[in-house]
Order: sequence, then structure tokens, then C-alpha cells
Amino acid sequence: MSTILVDNLTGKTSAGSITVTSEGGAATQSLQQGLAKAWANLNGIGTIALRDSLNISSATDLGTGYYKKSYTNSMSNINYSSVFGGQYGSGAGVYTTLIGIRNETNYDDPVTTTFIEIVTIGHDGATDDHECANTNIHGDLA
Repeated sequence: MSTILVDNLTGKTSAGSITVTSEGGAATQSLQQGLAKAWANLNGIGTIALRDSLNISSATDLGTGYYKKSYTNSMSNINYSSVFGGQYGSGAGVYTTLIGIRNETNYDDPVTTTFIEIVTIGHDGATDDHECANTNIHGDLA
């Protein structure tokens, strides 16, 4: 068994170009493209707080069921991928919930290179604060 200990990986062709071969050897993937660029586990009840996060500098309560998560390091464009998950309720009344990008009438920028705004929907279809409002972001950093 071999161990490689490094503090920094840099591609030989270009700094951000590191390719990983699949387990079967038939496919390759860019290491940099496969990494999450930001994620957050948010307690959205009462005084909201980030439980843990990567590349999220702050979270803001925008009203019942609405949150803004700001990036520490900006994304290169607004065409990144966002995945959400959440939990509403407690005990026997725990529900997996719908979380999505905030999209209200006359609201133009729920997704920017510096933040994303989300909405959490309870089991009854109405916006509601959530015990857990998770976000994962994949794309290119600026």
C-alpha cells in the first residue's frame, strides 16, 4: 500500500486540469468539475444559523420559508447546478420537503454569482421555515 501526502495538486497540462480514471478504466472525469463548490446545512427555524458549510459566508432570513445564502468565493457565472433537500417537522411528523430557487413575481435575481435565494415548502404546499434547509452547488468558481 502506498500513501501520497501533498498539500496542493496542480495539473501538468494546466493548473486546473486533473483527470481521474473510473474504477473500470473506461471513463475519465475532471477532478475539479466533480467537486462541490459550495454547500450548506442551514437551521431555518427561529434565529437561523449555518450548522456547517463550505464556501458559504452567511445566511439571511428573508421571511417565512425564504433564505439567502451568500458565497465566500463567487461562481464564474449563473449557470451552475443547485441541489436542495430539507426536513420539516419533528418526531413522527418529519417530512422530506420541497426546496427550490426563490422565484416570485417581479423578482429577477434569485441566482447570482455571489448568492442564491431559496424557498422552502411544507407538506401542505405553503412556504414554511424548516429545521434543515440544505443546498449543494456544482459549477465553476470565478
